[in-house]
Amino acid sequence: MSRMEYTFKNAKYSLISQFVSLVLTFVSKTVFLRVLGATYSGVGGLYSNVLGILSLAELGFSSAMAFALYKPTADNDVEKLKSLMYVYKRFYRIIAVVIAVLGLCLAPFLKYVIKGGEVIGYDRLTVYYLLFLFDTVSSYFVSYKYSVLYAEQKGYVCTNINLIWTIVNTTVKTLALFVVKSYLAYLIIGIVINLIQKVYMNSFLNKRYSYLKDKNCKKLSKEDSDSIKKNVKALIFHNIGGRMVNQTDSIIISAFINITVTGYISFYTMVMNAVNSVINTILGSAVSSIGNVVAKESVEKQKSIIDKYVFVNSYISGFACVGFFVLLSPFVELVWGKELLIPDIVLFFLVLSIYVSYQLNCINNIKSAAGIFDQDKYVPLLQSVINLAVSVVLAKHIGLAGVYIGTVVQGVVALIIKVVITYKAMFKSGVIGYLLGQLLHLILATVSTVLCIILKNILFVNGVTFLSFGIMLVIVCALTNAILLIGLWHKKEMKYCIDLFKGIVKKCTHI
Repeated sequence: MSRMEYTFKNAKYSLISQFVSLVLTFVSKTVFLRVLGATYSGVGGLYSNVLGILSLAELGFSSAMAFALYKPTADNDVEKLKSLMYVYKRFYRIIAVVIAVLGLCLAPFLKYVIKGGEVIGYDRLTVYYLLFLFDTVSSYFVSYKYSVLYAEQKGYVCTNINLIWTIVNTTVKTLALFVVKSYLAYLIIGIVINLIQKVYMNSFLNKRYSYLKDKNCKKLSKEDSDSIKKNVKALIFHNIGGRMVNQTDSIIISAFINITVTGYISFYTMVMNAVNSVINTILGSAVSSIGNVVAKESVEKQKSIIDKYVFVNSYISGFACVGFFVLLSPFVELVWGKELLIPDIVLFFLVLSIYVSYQLNCINNIKSAAGIFDQDKYVPLLQSVINLAVSVVLAKHIGLAGVYIGTVVQGVVALIIKVVITYKAMFKSGVIGYLLGQLLHLILATVSTVLCIILKNILFVNGVTFLSFGIMLVIVCALTNAILLIGLWHKKEMKYCIDLFKGIVKKCTHI
């Protein structure tokens, strides 16, 4: 099977999985709001971010190992794969213990970052946190094995299995919540099902790759060990920066504004994350193929593939963010009620931060596939400082919008630096072409947004209904794509994308 066919297959099954997960999440979140309210939703988001920061202990080892697995997988070098996975296993078990200890030490201090937590009770909040901690720690005993499938460009196998377990988990938890109306029961049921899934996946992967159980492994060569150590040292900074940027918004909102506001935001981010997961899965499904290109092809071929990848990312992210800004608040109002709405200025900076994150994710995917970890290792530290400083100061002075302004500022600074470093390392070229391309995409997305808002104000003059929302959804999709197609028609990457789309449609019609 070719690289493109693997990419299609990964993307196809990921899309199916994400669609089903989106429906399940929507139903579950709606039941959750009706039974427990927005505050409990804020608690879940907060704890996920707190534990995300604790996973700093992982030090970026997984990214370094994922890159190290590409070549021996392509060469079918089982002995090296066996040695790499043995090292991976030992390291992840140590990380599980470290996170467990750090998590327990943190528990007594949680009340200082949960403003308004007395509504639930701090004793209960501590119990909930410990359950989240257990679920996170237990994942480290299995998750490292998934990397073998991804290195083979067979991520769709994990996707399909995870989808089945997601359906079971979400369905059982939601039904239990509806019946017993207990957040504690909701969490315990979810954790038990997750444990069963982990046991199953461990058995499945051990049977598929028998060398994962083989303890008779050769010691990694000094060259391999030094390469991994070098990448891990660089990725320590990337991991710190990434966590401090991506996992701190909910913590800042909870600490400086209110835990219930964190809950309100969670309904927006739930929809955005559902769409983001589809986009990231589509684009992420190509990363292993890009890694394969970097390992085997010429610089000219690499540049051609990267240009197309960046173009697709910019097109999709621009389209998505127009939809977010125009449709997200009407959707929240229609489904969950006006009381959960956030101000338009907050939504603007939230969506802008998502747009910047799409571009950053794209460059980070390219860097990861190419093994560029060391050259920009200090950039994430700069991101962390900017994000925390700007977000905390502005949150105190202007409120919720300030949190996302900080996220936007750090993202723009990091994007410019990372693009310069990546293009210089891979192609020995400048970035003017990249920046001009991004500017064109941003202008077209802005024009689309303005026109859609004008039409939205006319259509929703008497309020939002399911009919008017459906009509506006069609307008946003048609108008935004029309503007993007017209504005980008002259680009060779657009012609490639059209041919690619035709190929996807043809494949789908033969499923």
